[in-house]
Amino acid sequence: MFEFGDKKIPESKCYVTHGTLGRSWIELNQIPTRRKPFSTIDSHPFNHTVELALPEELYEIMHQDLEREIPTVKYSRVILALSQLLEGDFFNQYIKIGNILMLSEGRLGVDNVYSLSDEGEPRLDGVKVVEINLRLPSMLHGKKGFERIVWSFKNVLKDPLSWLFCDLTPKDGDGPIKEHHPVTLACEAQICRLNNLNVPVLNPPEKTLASFLDDFNDYAVNLQEWLALISIESPRIRVDDKIDPFLSRYEVELDTTTPEANMVRMRWRGMLPARWIAQLFAVCITRSIKNTDPTAWFALTVHGFRDSPVSWKSSQHGDSLHGENGYTVMKLPPRGDSDSPVEYVLWEIVGGLDEHS
Repeated sequence: MFEFGDKKIPESKCYVTHGTLGRSWIELNQIPTRRKPFSTIDSHPFNHTVELALPEELYEIMHQDLEREIPTVKYSRVILALSQLLEGDFFNQYIKIGNILMLSEGRLGVDNVYSLSDEGEPRLDGVKVVEINLRLPSMLHGKKGFERIVWSFKNVLKDPLSWLFCDLTPKDGDGPIKEHHPVTLACEAQICRLNNLNVPVLNPPEKTLASFLDDFNDYAVNLQEWLALISIESPRIRVDDKIDPFLSRYEVELDTTTPEANMVRMRWRGMLPARWIAQLFAVCITRSIKNTDPTAWFALTVHGFRDSPVSWKSSQHGDSLHGENGYTVMKLPPRGDSDSPVEYVLWEIVGGLDEHS
């Protein structure tokens, strides 16, 4: 056997969680950001692709709600020097008061990479990681500590950089960013319909079984693989697929309840903030739980920027903050009436590259 791959590069790890969601937050209209899966969504502020896969029947029920309640994200590409972040209305409106996301060009561990999340704490990744909270009362022009930062931005870290910029609370007009001639883009949903697909077993095995751990591991791997094949529109999961088994031996372990279905995949690309993703997930949950039909399930897959220095805010699993990052959260089909627990499965991809790779 030949061994491929570089053993010097740490492999990505996938952590799987099976849990339930309470319903009280829906009545209060308050997203529980400290509880999974919302805590996982919140811990990934910089994301470039979001995919929503759901049965066609559920899409027809809720697509108008998504269009009405989920705003179109707009973001910009702009060229700025670090010192310009600390000047005039840009500093006063965006840094001191507003909620924005900014991510500079560059490769982690190779180039200086700069980011700013909605907490107002820029993070600089180069030889060392430095975090500066520009919302502290001492961060004002004329203060010695702040003036040192201004001097270093103007005299040391002075090269202009390409940035992705997103205003999380856009107001009428373009704001101070307009002065820097940004190229503004909108993250519009792309709709793809996939018909006559084999559907695998969607609900996990019973915990009472002696073989539960092995069975759940197989279930989680098989289901994640199937969702990945939906993402790439693979013909391998179509009912009428006739691939030669010499080329592909993949088979779907069919769900006896709903062995085949028509699916819809919605995809957004751009700079997609965590709070927008949380809102999307919450709307999907609230609309789907009203339907006790076995087709009332969906899967949300999110891909973070590979060179985002804070794509995993709190290293929940003790792994590297660098490298691949992303997650898939799936709301499972209901097992009972409308009052039964809302079950989900969460796959979290962590690590893959250390900070020096």
